[in-house]
Amino acid sequence: MRKKSSAVEDETLAIASLLNVNPAKFIRLAPQQWMKSLLLAVGQIPGEIIFLAGEKLSDTGFSWAPTTLMGHSAGIGSVENADVTSTGLYAVYVALRFQTTTVDAQRIVRLFFSVEEDLYVEVDNDTHPFECDAILLSRPLISLDPVQGVALLVTGVDPSEDEGLGVDRLVCKCQKRLTLSPTSSELQKEGLTEKEVLCVQAKYGALRVKLV
Repeated sequence: MRKKSSAVEDETLAIASLLNVNPAKFIRLAPQQWMKSLLLAVGQIPGEIIFLAGEKLSDTGFSWAPTTLMGHSAGIGSVENADVTSTGLYAVYVALRFQTTTVDAQRIVRLFFSVEEDLYVEVDNDTHPFECDAILLSRPLISLDPVQGVALLVTGVDPSEDEGLGVDRLVCKCQKRLTLSPTSSELQKEGLTEKEVLCVQAKYGALRVKLV
């Protein structure tokens, strides 16, 4: 465990140098704070970072942030379209928005996002139950290929936002990383699962969020 921690710490210092962040600013901090401090120092990052697999930071405002970037450099992207602040990550994602739903091991949640074409994605969970009312997507649902998602629970509206857009920025807590497979009722073969299926109507589109 000590060897793994040392590797993560060394990686953080190395990445800091590559991003023109002075590694000396981390020396007085506990190693557990280095990744958070690095993200804050960088400021603008690719929004795809939230879809990376692995453990997340436990700090308030950083439930979206990975504890390490080791092995993930190819999956982050290059467009710096998200802003890191001490209270959360500000960004816009393609998303599904729906009524608050509990996802547990006893049932599959089927989110219909196109009534005309009867298209939906399924949320299947074999671990501890969680509530969510939105799912951020790593790409638009323009094909039936699997897509990465992050389930969210909306906790409020950001009171500091007033950009005259007429669209609220929702404050959200990251609940779980998911892999979703879009499909349609025509392609779905019923009777392949013993779980109960809960059908929920979802809205599909852009979502302005502050991830905390």
